Amino acid sequence: MPNQRERGPWSGAWRWLLALLALGIVGAVIWLVATSDHMSSKGGSPSPPVTSVPVVPPSGALRVAGNQILDSTGRQYIPYGFVVWCLSSPDLSCAQSSSTNPNTDADKIRAAASFWHANTIRIQVAWQHLFVGTTTTVDRSYLAQLDSEVALVRSLHMLSILTLQTERYDGSFMPDSHAVSFWSVMARHYASDPTVAFDLFNEPRLNAKHWPGWTEASMWEIWRNGGSVTLTGDSAPTTFVGMQQLVDTIRAAGAANVVVAEGNQTDHDLSLLPQYTLTGQNIAYGMEPDLGRGVNFPYADDTPRLWATNWGTLSQTYPIMMEGFQDYPGASLCNPRSPQLFPQLLAALQADHLGMIFYSLDPGIGVVGTNLQQPTSFDGVTRFDCSADLATNTAGPGADLLGWFQANSSPLGG
Repeated sequence: MPNQRERGPWSGAWRWLLALLALGIVGAVIWLVATSDHMSSKGGSPSPPVTSVPVVPPSGALRVAGNQILDSTGRQYIPYGFVVWCLSSPDLSCAQSSSTNPNTDADKIRAAASFWHANTIRIQVAWQHLFVGTTTTVDRSYLAQLDSEVALVRSLHMLSILTLQTERYDGSFMPDSHAVSFWSVMARHYASDPTVAFDLFNEPRLNAKHWPGWTEASMWEIWRNGGSVTLTGDSAPTTFVGMQQLVDTIRAAGAANVVVAEGNQTDHDLSLLPQYTLTGQNIAYGMEPDLGRGVNFPYADDTPRLWATNWGTLSQTYPIMMEGFQDYPGASLCNPRSPQLFPQLLAALQADHLGMIFYSLDPGIGVVGTNLQQPTSFDGVTRFDCSADLATNTAGPGADLLGWFQANSSPLGG
């Protein structure tokens, strides 16, 4: 029996062909819109477009609950680890082993896991390397280097904390528009990786020396919300971006990874945190421990009391991430009383259920020479020589740190 419907040019095979053509046109338009904003006249690969991904933690991810960071088993995650800095250095030749630099980041990461019992690696990253020029076009070879380090850390059951580092370039004192571009890319790229956390900006350092209008409250306002200030010696204002905008940028890119907002005064000041906490989930706050701050800094005799004031009491309410401890010859925070104070610092951190990320596995700091399995030591040393030559220095906190990590560190999620 013949078909009762009238056949015409819009039926049968014609309709299928036209439908497929329409889908192709729509898909091309969507692709062009999504990528056009990420192309640069300078060439290179475009950065991936922002996609509307639900902001939910990937399976096995860290999460913040109350004043704790919890791992995938629900146990408190406490960082015990090291900073590696090669990818933030203007000279990326340190990525390759040489006679002057025998230990690469990869060598240090392997030693951190196998010998030092670390569970965390803090990787310093520079936007100057991530982007081609000052554009938002991503340098794919640099991103591949970062991916390689993150993959190595993951394979060794540790957490990677990616830190935006500007100091090696004498860069901005606080986050600026480059930080927004940086975290937009990083968040999209690592949103599905539960072994990566984001440290928003290394050592915020706007102070009265840089800004004549500085006050503690005004600095914290800039820290949280951003703003424009006229710096010393400048005629035009400089615009900074607040930590809240960086958090919002990361979440808008679909990433629920834990983020860390470092405190002011080069990550040593959380004094006004209760008035300037950030909005959102999975947010922790960074603090670098040291061996004395306050009126008599850096040689305060009442150091344990200052530790309680600076971070111990706060950690009872807020999730605090203890970060890059430094105490070595030439360091601005070097303290000759280290042999007595460092064991007390470890005890205080342990009592507050906090860890430490140490700077670094470099000669004369954490290790003797280039031997990644020979820690510096305070054995027989009663007073630390803060002017010693790093190349030959053997005194330091390495041995105490190794024992502490060995006694307390647990693999990520295990």
